[in-house]
Amino acid sequence: METINELSFEQAFDQLEEVIARLESGELSLEESVTLYEQGKQLSARCQQLLDDAELARRMGAAGIRLMREEFSVQGMVAGNLALYRSLLNRDPALPCVF
Repeated sequence: METINELSFEQAFDQLEEVIARLESGELSLEESVTLYEQGKQLSARCQQLLDDAELARRMGAAGIRLMREEFSVQGMVAGNLALYRSLLNRDPALPCVF
């Protein structure tokens, strides 16, 4: 199993989100909460360490822009809306409309 200092940003952030969700659930003992809190602090520090890495930050920003352009392009949005409209037009009119 990887140590926290070996985790990628995505791995550390995903684990941090899990820790936060468990802490917010209110279902943990005090000892478990303290242990998870400490783990959360370490995961947060790892994320910050990786974000402070200028080259990594540049690559993550470029990847985010690329993903945004792929997922939210005009062509992609039009195609998605068109598929939705076509599915609505092809549905059985006897079925109730639930919007």
